[in-house]
Amino acid sequence: MEDQLDTLWKRAREGDGEATRVLLDRLHQAGPQRQALVEKVHPLTGRVHRIGLAGPVGVGKSTILTGLSQIWHAKGATVGLVTAEPPVRELSLGDRLCLHELAQEEGTVLHALPFDLPPRERIAAAGLVADAMEAFGCDPIFLEAPGLGAQEVEFIRRSHSIVLVVAPDPVLLEPVLEGPWLTGADIVVLNHRDRDFADKAIELLRHRLAEVAEDGSSKPLVVTEAFKGEGLEELAMALIQHGESLRSGDGYELRRRSGLRAQLRLLTESRLLGNLWEDEELARGLDRAAAEVADRKTDPESAAASLARRIRGDC
Repeated sequence: MEDQLDTLWKRAREGDGEATRVLLDRLHQAGPQRQALVEKVHPLTGRVHRIGLAGPVGVGKSTILTGLSQIWHAKGATVGLVTAEPPVRELSLGDRLCLHELAQEEGTVLHALPFDLPPRERIAAAGLVADAMEAFGCDPIFLEAPGLGAQEVEFIRRSHSIVLVVAPDPVLLEPVLEGPWLTGADIVVLNHRDRDFADKAIELLRHRLAEVAEDGSSKPLVVTEAFKGEGLEELAMALIQHGESLRSGDGYELRRRSGLRAQLRLLTESRLLGNLWEDEELARGLDRAAAEVADRKTDPESAAASLARRIRGDC
C-alpha cells in the first residue's frame, strides 16, 4: 500500500490528474490510507491563500467561481476548488454546466465531496482536500459552501478570506441582512445586477454593512453580473487586497491557526466517536440504558450522563 501511495503521490505532484483524483478520494473518510496521505501533505501546507464562498442556493456562486478561475488562469495560476455535492433537487442546470466547465478547465483542480458522506466527515475532508491541493501546486484555493447553515460555516472554516454571495431577491436577502453572515464575511458580493430590486438591495446592503462595520471601516461590496463577466475583475482585486492585508500583519496566521483548531476538533471527535458503539460491552450498556429509560426507571439525560461517565472511565 505504501509503494502504491508513493507512486500516486509522485504522479500527482507532477500534475497527473487521475492520480490527483484518486488521492483526493482517499481523504473522504478516516483510516490508515488517509493518515498516510495527510502525513505527506501537511509539511507542504500553510502558504496558500484560501477563499471561502457561501450564499443561498441559486445566487450564482458556481458562475462566479468559473469567472474567477479564468482570471487566475490568465495569470498562469492553477486554481483549486473544493465543493460539496448538493442534493440533486437543489442543483440547477446552470450549476451543473458551470461545475462541468470548471472540471474541464485546464489549470483547475475541482473536487466535489459526495453528498452522502456524513456531515462531520464531509467537513473534515474539505480542509484536508484543500491541504492536498496546496501540496499539488494550487494557488489560490476556493472552498464553496452549498448554503448558509451551520454546517456551511464549518465547511469553509479553513479559509482565510470569506466571501458572501447574495442576489437581489427580497425573500433570500432578508435573512442575510438580519443574520450573522454580514458580520462574518470579509467581502460581500451582490450578483445578478440586472435583476429587479438590485438597486434597492445595494442600498440595503450598504446600510447594513455600515452598521456592522468595525473600526469605522465598511467591508467591500462588489456588484457583479457573473454570467456576463461583469464585476469579476473587481472581485478578484478585492480578494488579492484582502489576502495581502492579512499577510501584512498577523491576520493570516491567526486565521490559519483558528481553522486548524476546528479541524483538529473534528478529527479528534471522529476518532473518539467513529467506532464507539462497536464495543460490545458498551453497546450492551446502551441497550440496558434504553430499556430503563423506556420503563421510566430513569430519564434520558441521567442515562446519557451515566454512559458518558462509563466511557470516560469514571465508574
